[in-house]
Amino acid sequence: MTVPPVPKVLVTDANSRRSLAVARSLGRRGIRVVAGSDKPYALTFASRYCAGRMTYPHPRTHPAECAAALLDHLRRGRYDHFFPMSDDIVRLVSRRFREFSSAAPLLMPDPSALETALDKGETIRFAAARGFAHPRTFFVERLGDLRRLKHEIPYPAVIKPRRGSGAEGIVFVKKPEHLPGQYIRIHRRYPFPLIQEMIPHRSPKYGVQCLFNRRGELRAAVVQRFSRQYPSRGGPGSCFETVDRPDILDEGVRLLQALAWKGVAQVEYLEDLRDGALKLMDVNPRFWDSLQASIQAGVDMPYMLFRIAAEGDVEPRLRYRTGEVCRSILPGEILYFLANFGRWQTRPSFWKFRGEGVGDCILSREDPLPALSFPAVALRSLADRNLRDAVFHRY
Repeated sequence: MTVPPVPKVLVTDANSRRSLAVARSLGRRGIRVVAGSDKPYALTFASRYCAGRMTYPHPRTHPAECAAALLDHLRRGRYDHFFPMSDDIVRLVSRRFREFSSAAPLLMPDPSALETALDKGETIRFAAARGFAHPRTFFVERLGDLRRLKHEIPYPAVIKPRRGSGAEGIVFVKKPEHLPGQYIRIHRRYPFPLIQEMIPHRSPKYGVQCLFNRRGELRAAVVQRFSRQYPSRGGPGSCFETVDRPDILDEGVRLLQALAWKGVAQVEYLEDLRDGALKLMDVNPRFWDSLQASIQAGVDMPYMLFRIAAEGDVEPRLRYRTGEVCRSILPGEILYFLANFGRWQTRPSFWKFRGEGVGDCILSREDPLPALSFPAVALRSLADRNLRDAVFHRY
């Protein structure tokens, strides 16, 4: 009797929480997970569910070399699926979509949709043309426009790179006279960033997380509230909670359907205190750092995506457990606690580390090595200037 080969997948960006969540999800089901990174060290490399590893050139500084290394590895490895896990890798796939699609199965939308989602400016233009609410956004075509724009923009305002994720490159401006200097400083590193109004909001940010099949039909969806994030204004989330918000879910699904989406994506919103409207903030065209919270709530999107690729489709899973809290103690929750004077009144409580409905993105009893390796990985990662600036909010 012939034993069928063990399915094998390649997961990139092995130092991220989302990649660790994918490796654990698939590895528990007997799927062989090979993790890739642009560094020789990564959290997922330490996981018991990591069956192999590879390194590739940095996708932002050496995109052509990175794409070539990934394509060569995929072709030689005969993978059953490819999981691009960062904006930089998704951008490489978008630009060489046919080559990557022929090298290994993957479930993603057309390059035009990917390019719209990867550029925050194009995302806003797409949404505005179709009547979706969004922050007032100002596009700078020439640096000379700043003299005029600084008197037209409502303050406080936000300067935001068109590409990137988390707190990378985000700066808050309080007065018109500060705008040109701060804008030019960010522009040197992230050409022609956006300027947006700051949305007054009481509740934290919300994320609508979706999975569509190859026909663009919704197969899974979860709404999360980002209860805490570090830095507190615009940084990556450190505490997430699944919530029942059909209005937010519907808004996110409609936007992704307008993009003819396939595969996974997360749409982020703020609820505007002035009019109660949901304002579109971002679209992440890949898995998200709070992925573990969705899995914890009973919606295992990595495995569902793999099954769609392998079997053609899956049964929809549109119900999930609400009130599930998933945290990232290392390092987000610790940094948030140290930086905020209201640390003792935080909800959910900072001190509830375990219990029913409480989980963590990295800490795991059955897979402890990623957490144990975190201090060494974090110290080495801080050599990365972009990560160092994001952690300490130095812009």
